[in-house]
Amino acid sequence: MKLYLPLAAVLALAATACGDTNATPDPEPDPDPSPESICEELACDDGNPCTTNACDAEAAVCVHDPALAGIPCEVDGNTGACADGVCVLPTCNEADCIDRNPCTVGSCDPTGTECIFENALDETSCSQGRGFGSCLEGECAAGDVDFEITVGPFEPPRVTYFITCDESGSVAGDLELVDGVWILQPILLPPTECEAEFTVRDENLDPLCVATAGFIPTPGTPSSVLIVLGCQPPQEPPL
Repeated sequence: MKLYLPLAAVLALAATACGDTNATPDPEPDPDPSPESICEELACDDGNPCTTNACDAEAAVCVHDPALAGIPCEVDGNTGACADGVCVLPTCNEADCIDRNPCTVGSCDPTGTECIFENALDETSCSQGRGFGSCLEGECAAGDVDFEITVGPFEPPRVTYFITCDESGSVAGDLELVDGVWILQPILLPPTECEAEFTVRDENLDPLCVATAGFIPTPGTPSSVLIVLGCQPPQEPPL
């Protein structure tokens, strides 16, 4: 007895036995993927604003190097600065960056974590100790001027000085009597044109005579100035 199957069934059996010739084949893998496709697949953005995002296509790895120090960044809405690949919030207060050197300027470093000090501009006016001077390579430069004032033929109770140097300022004080010579102890003075005025005074501090001297201090090189005051001792009133 012969069985006759419907044509549709016969075709279905044939497709099952021989495979579906109309099925879409699986795509062949790319034998040589491009660097762009490799890096696109890696997705190297690590979400860290303090690192750079790079792709090494040959090694098929991401490379993250620290970003430049000082680049602004945020942590929980607080602004900081990058340092060694990490967002660091500022801990430095510029108002506290003081080293007590009048010839340096303090500020916070780019990361805001510590103070740094740089030299002030040369010829910036400065004062330190006795007197005043001008900044030179981060130091308050001055020429130590040794004044020796001879007052004769007597020893007055007091000799004072008043020194001005261009528009830098002025300094005043008393001379010291050492071994019969009036000495001006070393003071800071700027390396500019200066003028000194010395006044001999009596017991009541009234001036008896005045002498002046012009000079230019040389930083680091002491120079001597000898002043002779020709004051005479006060005359005794006649009997």
